[in-house]
Amino acid sequence: MLDEFENNEGFYIKVQKLCQTYASYRKTRRDGSCFYRALTFSIFENIYVKKNKELKEKVLKKLKEAKPFLIKAGFEGMVFEDMLEMLLQKIDDPKITTIDEVVSIFCDAETSNYIILLMRFLTSGELKNNSILYETFIDNGLPIEYFCQTEVEPLDKEADQIQIMALLNYLEVAIKILYLDSNVNSKEATTMLLPESAKPE
Repeated sequence: MLDEFENNEGFYIKVQKLCQTYASYRKTRRDGSCFYRALTFSIFENIYVKKNKELKEKVLKKLKEAKPFLIKAGFEGMVFEDMLEMLLQKIDDPKITTIDEVVSIFCDAETSNYIILLMRFLTSGELKNNSILYETFIDNGLPIEYFCQTEVEPLDKEADQIQIMALLNYLEVAIKILYLDSNVNSKEATTMLLPESAKPE
């Protein structure tokens, strides 16, 4: 991992510090969907490898509530129902027991794209259904509908903080983000706990 950053002193210093704290890391494809992929992979890993029953129950509950939620946001059932049914089955599959089996789910292009697209729809649904919470944070005063159509739903669009917060709010989960920059005057990654009300690990 260090070799990748040896020509960038600011990154290199911070990665060195991370290596002292974390024994391993997992790369994700840099295709615009890395946040959605990383979040859902982590959910799967926590459910199937770390046996987090509370998380499983919470995610299943939110997914079972997703159909009317998405229809309220303007999505047609035929657009997302197959994806939703597939994800519900994957989240509650007794045959999945190892990290290799989780990896295989996300290495299958069709399955992975279904999961990511559904996560984007849920993000869009949260923004539309609760627009009063988010509209002031959208640059240039763009309408929520247009923002979702151009910046949330397309598969190649990266997630900024507003998309991240919207999906976390819908799923009712928390994450910790370690942000690296090239500033040589800071020695450690910037840590963000989202939502801010979440308890640190």
